[in-house]
Amino acid sequence: MHKIDIHKLADEAKLNSFHYKLIGWVILILVLDGYDIAITGAALPAIMADLKIDSTRAGFLASAGAPVVLIPFILKYIPESLLLLVKLNRDAELREMVRKIAPYYPLQAQERFLVPSSWCRMRTRSRLHRSARCSRMAPRSAP
Repeated sequence: MHKIDIHKLADEAKLNSFHYKLIGWVILILVLDGYDIAITGAALPAIMADLKIDSTRAGFLASAGAPVVLIPFILKYIPESLLLLVKLNRDAELREMVRKIAPYYPLQAQERFLVPSSWCRMRTRSRLHRSARCSRMAPRSAP
């Protein structure tokens, strides 16, 4: 049975379309985040006048509105971390993520995903250390 160090695999992965899509989404989110702040700042005085509220309440409305609306989308579309997937033994999802991150890597059915031993030593008191598969062996290197 081969053991795969997920951190090493992700670090050594070559750039592919998955990475470029991820970079594109991050840039789009940063642009939209700045846009919503600018629009809120421009519209807030008119909203305050129409609703007859003071600046304290208006600030609360402006700061709490967008995140609350986005929570369902965030929970649905943000993937779990690789370490959490290892901890929960969700191998099918791990294999799917590895296929996206490193499509050239030949995954076989008998391979196991492990958390690197350096990560386990840093978190000796956590539940992840007690329940995750921590590696003390060198993983098979990617081709």
